[in-house]
Amino acid sequence: MKMQWMFLLGIVFAILVSIFAVINVDPVSVNYMFGETDFPLILVILGSVLMGGIIVGSIGSVKYFYIETES
Repeated sequence: MKMQWMFLLGIVFAILVSIFAVINVDPVSVNYMFGETDFPLILVILGSVLMGGIIVGSIGSVKYFYIETES
């Protein structure tokens, strides 16, 4: 039952982020160490959420596999 609630909360979060990203489509300037470029804000928002999800997922999977091997 807990996994179902987590799945539903994930879906709601994804919908909210998608709506927020679609509303913000103005171009923004992104500064890198080696240059500067313009991207639509929707790509910056979605890229940030994707990178955050990858980081949290990788930390969670390492924690999960570490605890499994300890037991």
